[in-house]
Amino acid sequence: MQHDWKEFFPYPKIRKEQEIAIDFALESFIEKSKKYVIIEAGTGVGKSAIGFTIAQYFNSYVKGDGTYYLTTQKVLQKQYVDDFKKNGMKSLQSSSNFKCKYHKGKDCSTARKEIKVSQDSKFKQSCGGNGCVYRKAKQEFIQNDHGVTNFSYFLAETHFAKELESRTMMVVDECHNTEIQLGNFIEISISEHFANQVVKIDVPDLRTQYQVLKWIKEVYRPKLNSTKAQYAKLVENLTARNKIKEFVKISSRYELIEKHLSKLSRFIETYHKDNWVLDITETNVKNSRKFDFTPT
Repeated sequence: MQHDWKEFFPYPKIRKEQEIAIDFALESFIEKSKKYVIIEAGTGVGKSAIGFTIAQYFNSYVKGDGTYYLTTQKVLQKQYVDDFKKNGMKSLQSSSNFKCKYHKGKDCSTARKEIKVSQDSKFKQSCGGNGCVYRKAKQEFIQNDHGVTNFSYFLAETHFAKELESRTMMVVDECHNTEIQLGNFIEISISEHFANQVVKIDVPDLRTQYQVLKWIKEVYRPKLNSTKAQYAKLVENLTARNKIKEFVKISSRYELIEKHLSKLSRFIETYHKDNWVLDITETNVKNSRKFDFTPT
């Protein structure tokens, strides 16, 4: 069956390789009900246009819940926007990549923390709710059918904030790097320096995977939970006292602990010794070690 997709192609001319790839993908998705399709093509063929056309046709004639485009690099993300902005492509990155429109020298990540305790009414009016540059970009991203972002942001966003809903299709640029990106997201790293300085515990002489896991379950995670609770109280107190600089510092530390604890809990719940490799290394901090669990 032939699919008339050419109206969705973003450029005036179509290369033969692009035509073959698009026909192959649509046949695989629609006629053969395939869930995944991998297209391998050389540099310069125009793979981004192939992915965009497939997604546009599929959403228009088969099932229209939009498409996410994932890249491994921000420079590739920008390229998608440069190429397909006129076709409705929206881009999203973490709030630290957006500049606050009120506090010109600060990014939105810092400003979003400060606004929680600020008494500046003009600041709140300018950046509250969707007045925030980042929140506005995120809302546009969510509402649009075509949205490009990077792996690290997408994985963190869907795991923690959970504001991005499922879509009909996902186009993964350089998909051979998917395993690396997922591995980087789920790998666990515990530094002795962090345990000493933040969690306030000493790390014993741990040499085996079994010993490290047992210590994490019985000592480190419970103490980390207590530390999180302590920082939550500090954040609450600083909010009431309107101490902006201290609040930003403590709330950033709280978020770090919260995400670390979430990853750690997921790791413990899904752990199997055959699926992980432990690497114990010395760090630049004197007499300090780092314990890295990497998925196999």
